Amino acid sequence: MKGTNIMASTTKRKLTALAPAPAKANVLTVTQEDGKTRERQKAELGLSSTVANAVTSSNFAQGSFGVVELSEAVGVMRDKIARVKAGDLSDVEATLTAQAATLDTVFNELARRAALNMGEHLSATETYLRLAFKAQAQCRATLETLAEVKHPKAATFVRQQNVAYQQQVNNGDDKATITRAGEGGREGG
Repeated sequence: MKGTNIMASTTKRKLTALAPAPAKANVLTVTQEDGKTRERQKAELGLSSTVANAVTSSNFAQGSFGVVELSEAVGVMRDKIARVKAGDLSDVEATLTAQAATLDTVFNELARRAALNMGEHLSATETYLRLAFKAQAQCRATLETLAEVKHPKAATFVRQQNVAYQQQVNNGDDKATITRAGEGGREGG
């Protein structure tokens, strides 16, 4: 594993590198379903959000963890989806919390670098501050999303009664006119 030190949280010792992935790591194992052609199943997999996101996640995780077996990645993705469908948002909350903490760290590092460049390299200071404020805004948005997941806003239902005897409602097009009662049309055409 290039450049990654994974520490066990309870023992504080370096974990040994994972065994090399088997040659079938980028192969998705699929069982033929009755009543579906091979082409149909291939199309369903190719257009599946679950499979597509598992492939993308595997590709991005490769830099830190090496090759991730695709069938296992699809299984993990399906498990995560099943938990959310069942109402367990713990994975969502963990992801948002970790992302907010990471974004806050990015903000602080960029702000530190901006401070180091102040007075000498104004364009570098400006660039670092612009990126820092983007990270800060994204952190805030992530925390707002987390708050909404933890404490959803209550739905508001508004009842409205229309008591007008004669009423004209203009929705949108200002060029539309009423020519006679009950008839609508456009001027000049």
